[in-house]
Amino acid sequence: AAAGAVEEAERAHEEAAAERDRAADLLAEAGAEATSAGAELVAAARRAIPGFGEVRLGDPEATLDRLALWTETLDGDQPLAAEVGAAARAAVEQVARLDSALAAQQEQLGEERTRLEDERLRLEAGQEVGPPPSATRDHAGRAARPGVPLWQLVDFADGLSAADQAGLEAALEASGLLDACVTADGALLDADDALLSAGAAVAGSALSDVLRPAIVPGAVVSPAAVAAVLSGIGIGLDTGEATAETWVDVSGRYRVGVLEGRWRKQIAQYVGAGARAAARRARLAEILAALAALDDRLDRLAQERQALDRRRQAVDADLVALPDDRPLREAVAAEQGRVTALVEREERWGLRGRAARRARGDLTAKEQERDDDAEATGLPAVTDGLRAVADGLNAYRLALAALWPALARRERATALEQRASTEKKSAQQVLSRRGDESVAARVDEQGARAARDVLQATVGAAVAEVERRLRETEATGKRLDVEAKRLGNERLELAGAVGAARGGAGELQERLAADAVVRQKAVQGLQSFAATGLLAVALPELEIPAGEWAPTPAVLLARAVDSELSGVDDSDSARDRATRQVQEQLTVLGEVLSRAGDALTPLPTDHGIVVTATWRGREVPVSELASGLTAELADRERLLSAKERMLLENHLVSDVAARLQELIRAAEAEVAAMNRELAERPTSTGMQLRFVWVPRDDGPVGLVEARARLLRQQSDAWSEDDRSAVGAFLQQQISEVRLGDPAGTWSDHLREALDYRAWHGFRVERRQEGRWRPASGPASGGERVLAATIPLFAAASAHYASAGSPHAPRLVLLDEAFAGVDDDSRAKCLGLLATFDLDYVLTSEREWGCYPTVPGLAIAQLSRRDGIDAVLVTRWEWDGRARTVVEPELPPMTAPA
Repeated sequence: AAAGAVEEAERAHEEAAAERDRAADLLAEAGAEATSAGAELVAAARRAIPGFGEVRLGDPEATLDRLALWTETLDGDQPLAAEVGAAARAAVEQVARLDSALAAQQEQLGEERTRLEDERLRLEAGQEVGPPPSATRDHAGRAARPGVPLWQLVDFADGLSAADQAGLEAALEASGLLDACVTADGALLDADDALLSAGAAVAGSALSDVLRPAIVPGAVVSPAAVAAVLSGIGIGLDTGEATAETWVDVSGRYRVGVLEGRWRKQIAQYVGAGARAAARRARLAEILAALAALDDRLDRLAQERQALDRRRQAVDADLVALPDDRPLREAVAAEQGRVTALVEREERWGLRGRAARRARGDLTAKEQERDDDAEATGLPAVTDGLRAVADGLNAYRLALAALWPALARRERATALEQRASTEKKSAQQVLSRRGDESVAARVDEQGARAARDVLQATVGAAVAEVERRLRETEATGKRLDVEAKRLGNERLELAGAVGAARGGAGELQERLAADAVVRQKAVQGLQSFAATGLLAVALPELEIPAGEWAPTPAVLLARAVDSELSGVDDSDSARDRATRQVQEQLTVLGEVLSRAGDALTPLPTDHGIVVTATWRGREVPVSELASGLTAELADRERLLSAKERMLLENHLVSDVAARLQELIRAAEAEVAAMNRELAERPTSTGMQLRFVWVPRDDGPVGLVEARARLLRQQSDAWSEDDRSAVGAFLQQQISEVRLGDPAGTWSDHLREALDYRAWHGFRVERRQEGRWRPASGPASGGERVLAATIPLFAAASAHYASAGSPHAPRLVLLDEAFAGVDDDSRAKCLGLLATFDLDYVLTSEREWGCYPTVPGLAIAQLSRRDGIDAVLVTRWEWDGRARTVVEPELPPMTAPA
């Protein structure tokens, strides 16, 4: 063993020397590769610098010199990457500032356009143009109050010229009388407003001479009240002379108490439906011109932002074109690894040499120990001599192993021989005795044969006849014995049958009496059950006997009940289910009756639960309660239908429809805002997406027509057909909800029936070949991801915007974000998250999110290795320009106590 250890140690020493030599060769190769990689990096940088578009370096040659020096040591940051990164960040910051300014202009112009568009929609829907809102008027609160401004209640009298109309309206508007509120009772409202009340009629000319009450549908102020107000205000015709405290003039002059003034207008705009219509048309023309100008400016801003986006892409392209220094770093790292490997191989070679020397010393000591043991035992010290001794010992052991079984076999054979000799002597004695017995038996046989022959010769044929008759007699006797036994058995069986029949007759008499008792109890039970009224409820057409029931009518009634109810499931499960339903319905019915002061009294009996009700102050059975409730329900439904019609006509068709109109338009405006955000973020392939909020295919019947009327114009301008159609649609929704939930409350029915959100659905469309098509059509994997992801960002932003607080969290969680999407689209998607001001947490196999479009990120990079039950977490931060490692905070060191 020691000699083998020496050979193994020397072989390991030689292998370590060979590995050391190979590690030295690999180190030389790694050094050459690192030098070549450094030269290639400098050459690639020299080729790339002239091709930069947006990035500009101050002194490219000096940068190349610093890069060449850095390739030798790799000390500090890579000079070219650092300078290009700084230049790129400066370019991106400049582009970002310009883009932010343009975005602010776009937002401002977009808000202005939205305001004008909303005003255009209101005017096109029939909204009248009123005087500019005054700071002293609560115009928003007027909608909920019964007052009406004066300009809506009057019109110019016939014969008044256009100039006089303009002057008169100017005087009324400047004096504050034009939009003063007029109420039906002349009472000042408890609100921030001005009231124009009827006073004493002025002497001489009055405002009622040039203005007359207008016909306003649904107005709460009567024409008489308006005429009374006009009679209390004086009028001056060109001269401005009037005796009243309050007067106006067609020249534009006015007086309100001690206040006096004058104003001019070119045309009348607010008094009279014709003037308001002309003003509305003029305002629409102004709005359309302003919208066209705004669209031109928005298009120019969009083009300028697209140019900035191209500059950002150019910066990204310059960063992508930056030569990769990873081959050099990997080559230098490989060289360092080779140095480490060479040091390890040399250390291993030294260790193996020392191990070989120790093994040789151990071999010498073992050889000396072997020689000493051989001399002490008198055995040879060489292997051949010891092998001969071992062979002799083995032969001796084999001989001994064969000797002991042979001795055992010999002893067993001797014992068997002795036992066989003893058995042989016993067998010979038995054989001698059997021979003597055989001779005696043959002598007896010969004597018996001789006696038989003598008897047959002397008796003859008579003996044979007697023997035959004896045999016949014996056979007859045997047959008679058998027959006697059979008859005796039959007699016993008949006696038993007679006894059993007598016992059965008595038992049948007892059973008949018991059955009669059971039948009587069953008849009484059936009569008792019929007396509860449950049988009449179940089978109202069945005739039930009166008085005391006889067995035959009761049986006929029971058979009729069984025939009528043969199809009813009477299994245990059906009975349990029916019992639960009865209990539930009793609970519901009891709650309903208790609201009106009535009550139920369920009484459990042997035949079931018999329920009576205290209704209208008296106790009635359930059948009478059901008929009474049915009649009362019909009366209430007639009353409720009339109330429904009144409610729909006076409230739902006007107020609810107007509110639905506002909500639907607000939803469409929000969808339009999200689509504008989506239009500003096309993908790298030019794909554009948008939301479409349309009526659902499985929505309510008549929704399309009712929706068109809701959005076409204000409810005040509806025709009778429009009001009837909208009212019929809303009433149909309420009726369907009530039929589906008859136990619900009226408020619940209205809330569900008028939920306009359930009538509509969202669809995502994609711009393709100049047309908008469904986004679910054929597309690449990346486009499908974008089509499903980008609209969700817009929807999430719209949802969080409803929080109302700018500090509310806007969290979005993304798992395996943007799989299959190109880098440019990834950058734009992450930039879109920032545009929507969303706080997001994302996981990805390869995405770090370090793009110029992202203002900041906190990154946790997770690493693990097979066989190690641990995960390494490396923390990074991205500030929009550079990615840096965040060093972990270590706990403070404390000295031992």
